[in-house]
This record gives sequence, C-alpha cells and structure tokens, in this order.
Amino acid sequence: MFILTRNLRFKQNLRGILSRIKMQPTKRGITEVSNFDKLLQEEVKQAKKIQTEKLKRRKLEDTNELIKRKGVRTLRDEKGFKLRVIESNKNGKKKKQEDPEYEVSIEGDLRIVKPYYFTYKTFCKQRWRERKLFDIFVTEFRDRKESYYKKCIEEGFVYINDQVANMDTIVHDGNLITHKIHRHEPPVMATPIKVIREDDDILVIDKPSGVPVHPTGRNRFNSITKILERQLGYTVHPCNRLDKLTSGLMFLAKTPKGADVIGDQLKAREVSKEYIARVAGEFPCEKIIVENPLRTYDPRVALNKVCDISEDGAKHSKTVFQRISFDGQTSIVKCKPLTGRQHQIRVHLQYLGFPIANDPIYSNVSIWGPTLGKGGKANFNEVSERLHEIGKTKSVQSWFYRDIKGEMLLEDKCPECDTELCSKPDPAELILWLHAFKYATKPGLDSAADTDENNTKIWSYQTQYPEWALRGHRKFIKQLQTSADNCTLLVHNDEILSRSLTKSDSLEANPIDNMIKDLNKAGNETLPEGCTIYTTSVDPIILSKTLQNYQSKIGAIVVKTEKYQETLIPDCSEKLLGISNKIIQVPDLVH
Repeated sequence: MFILTRNLRFKQNLRGILSRIKMQPTKRGITEVSNFDKLLQEEVKQAKKIQTEKLKRRKLEDTNELIKRKGVRTLRDEKGFKLRVIESNKNGKKKKQEDPEYEVSIEGDLRIVKPYYFTYKTFCKQRWRERKLFDIFVTEFRDRKESYYKKCIEEGFVYINDQVANMDTIVHDGNLITHKIHRHEPPVMATPIKVIREDDDILVIDKPSGVPVHPTGRNRFNSITKILERQLGYTVHPCNRLDKLTSGLMFLAKTPKGADVIGDQLKAREVSKEYIARVAGEFPCEKIIVENPLRTYDPRVALNKVCDISEDGAKHSKTVFQRISFDGQTSIVKCKPLTGRQHQIRVHLQYLGFPIANDPIYSNVSIWGPTLGKGGKANFNEVSERLHEIGKTKSVQSWFYRDIKGEMLLEDKCPECDTELCSKPDPAELILWLHAFKYATKPGLDSAADTDENNTKIWSYQTQYPEWALRGHRKFIKQLQTSADNCTLLVHNDEILSRSLTKSDSLEANPIDNMIKDLNKAGNETLPEGCTIYTTSVDPIILSKTLQNYQSKIGAIVVKTEKYQETLIPDCSEKLLGISNKIIQVPDLVH
C-alpha cells in the first residue's frame, strides 16, 4: 500500500513537472511536428551543409591554387590528419605542439604521471577575447592560486605572440599564449582500455571511467588519446566524446576517411545512442520522455541546467528513459538521448528527481539540499560557489557516497615550482554510473542512407554491461551459478515471484511459460511492470509461447553465459527483436 501511494504521488508530481516544460506541438498539414523536431531538423540540415562545405574545402587544400594564395601547405601527419598548428616561424613554416618525455606508474587503481616541464601553448578561445590575461588564468585554470599566476606574469614567464605579457595585458582574437610550467597531472583510473573492433580506419573502444578523452585542463598524458598514442605508436582522433567520468563506447578515427564516415553520421543524427545509468530511488516503470532545453550555467565547474528555449545559450534537448530494474535502493535505467548536449542525461535525470546515484555534481546533497535540484529548483549562484570548493577545501560527495576522502588541497607545496599539492583521489570519485552501452545506425533509414559514397554498411556496436549495473543482480546471479539444472527466476522489486528448475537436457516444459501460467493460477491476471527474468539458457526465451505477450512488463532478461557473445539471438525475427534488446549477458567471470 505504501509503494502504491508513493508511486501515485510521484506520478502526479512528475506530470506537473513535464506539463510545465514540454514543448507544444505545431501543426503542419495533417502531421504534428513538435518544436523540438523542427529545431532538430534545422540542426541536421545545418550539419549536412557543413559536411558539403568541408568536402569542397578538402578538395581545395594542398592544391597549387591554395599554395599560391597562402604560400604554405596544410600541415598533416602521416595518416593525413590536419595537425593543430601552434605557431609559425618567420619563413611561414608551421610547427605542431611537441610533447616532452614523461614517466608513468600504476599505483593500485590509479595511473600516475610524474610531474614534468611543459611549454603550454594555446590560441585565444572565444570566451577569452578582450579579457585580461590574469583574469583568464584565475578563472579558467583553477588548480593554482591567484598568487601563482601573478608571480608568473610579473616575472616574465608568460608570453603573448612571443612578447612578454604583464598584469594589464588584454588577450585578443588570434593571440598565442605561451607559458612554461611544471605540470602536475591529476591521477586517473588505470583500468585497461578494451578494444571492441578495429579496422584500417576506425578503432572502437570501451572507454574506462575517470579518464578524459583528450588533453584538457590539467590532464594531457592522462587522457585516452595520449594513452593510446603511447600504446599504439600513432595518433587516433575521437569521433564522439564522453565526459571524463563516463564510460563506454567510443569511436576513434585512424584516418580522415574513418573520421568522416562516423563523425558525419553522428552530426547528422543518423545514429541511435543507448546509455545505461544507475539512479537514486525507484524510477517509474513507464517510459518517460523529457524535452527540456539545456544551457551551461557555469563553464568553470561544468554546471548545466534546464532552461527556457528563449534563454541565452539554450539548446533544444530530448532524452527517452526506460527503467530496466530496481534493487530496493537504486534503479538501472536505459537512456536514449536524441541530442548530444553536455551533461544532458545527467541533468534530465536530476530534473526528474532521479539523479545518477554517485554523480559528484548533480547528486551532492551538501550542495543541492535534500531535493537534489528536482524540477530545477535551486539557487544556482550558491550551487556554483559550493562546487568551486570541491577539490580545494571540500572533497567530492554524492547521494550514494557521502563520506569519500578524495582529492583536496594539502598544506604541502612542490619544491620545484611552489605549487600547492593535492591528495590522491579516491577511485570511487572517478567512476560515474553512466555508460555508453550501444551505438547503431538508426533503423528505417532511407535507401540512400543505408550506404554512403564509400559503400559503408549499416553498423551496430555494444559493450558488456558495466560491473556497477550488475550489482543489484548479484544475489540472483549467484543462484543461477550454483544451480546444477537450468534455473529460471522471475523477480519483481528485488523479490522472487516464481522459480523454475528443469533438467539440463530437457526443455519440453518451457520454464518461462510455466512461471507465467502459475502466476495466473494464483490470481494474477498479468505480470507487474518492471519484472526481471534470470535464466541459465537463452533457449526458454526463444521457445517461449507467452513471453512475447508480456514483453512490455519485462524490464530486463539476465542470462548467465560462459563468456560474452556479441549476440545471443542471431538473426532474430521481428517477433523477438523487442525481447533481444532487453537481454543482459553475465559471463561466469562476473561475481
């Protein structure tokens, strides 16, 4: 009774939230097109226009006409990628950023890069234009105090276009900032990078949590691209980007052709993306669609929020959520973003009142208060100021982890550069329960989109389920592993509704059909929503005569396998497609 009442209250509250933010559809002929769809169509149109212009520009590059007009060739690496030019000498010869030698060690779960000297060079970013150099250092590079940057500038260690800068120097568009520093990179997770597929043009990986995709902020060599460069001996370029804390599917181009094929499909929204998240509380069983526009509130701490589409910097956004399972404390939720905004899934889940349970930004009770920003209700100025102290005077916290002793400033300073040193992070603060699980070209593409001019086939890639997404299933998986017979369990809200054991060599009586039949006999006319089936064999799923009728009630089907397989139901019929998409494989090695 308590659960029913709570769910009713939630649904009423949730309907109120969605009614306030859902965009109104506009009619066009007999078809209704929402404002979101119109904006998305414009975005796709613009992406295709950019693709066309890029192809034209590429044909022009390195031709005699371009050399005659500009006097220089485009600087490219041996694979044909355009290199990032960091400066040109008086003769017009271009140079790329050169990396120094560095040392790496593995300490427990962490990858440590020993401090090194590095000449940091970067061109003025758009948000830096017409600002004082000192103000940019203080606000953008928060790992060091104002006194450090003041000393560097006053002692002549910072240059603008090879000219010594001072405290009053204004940075303009096109300016090159040069600063030699003794660099201290924060540790990252030492989890090996799994390769899912590789060909001549593309490398598909399962990115570990806690590692940034490319050099950014305080990280350079502790990044996916630099780690792979060190391992492979050549440079790869990301086609899609995941947050530092997010794990899962990443596409890295080995050639410009590979970058174009995957990158253009992603930008044209021709790819369906599916993520897995573990959220606080009991997420509702029904599918929930959120169409909240988003904007960045404070880029210094990567804080984003739901907003009105009329606000400055607002971007249309849409995410579809479907619960997979609930373990009594947290829920595993399937998330399908139709756009790719920064922190889109994380902010939409927070807005619904179900933030990712270990999110250091959006589920920190000490920052957001007990409601955790549900419905967008928060004083964002105060939230921003509190986030600024994380990693300095306060350690990371979240709804799930409230007592982490993570990275914070110490009283010690580096004897080499006088930089304030930080404690090592707790591995728990480097893992976010958000995982890019599956990317695939969208079904239903027109025939022209099935293959492009390079004869690229439709593709689909997925990873194994992350370990944290299986924690709620462990006690049921253990029952499967210890059973000598074919074991099948039907579970709802962490309780076993029915159990079936059959001999390993016999499937004459389908265990799934028997369990559903027994429940009906007991007076249950239908299965409750959000059930999970656990089984030691895929055969009962394929052979079941009744499962198809109840697939809307099934959140997940967990199958114990000897080892991970790309698919358990090859060439499945349309009848089994909805069932196949709900299967979670658990190899024996997962305990």
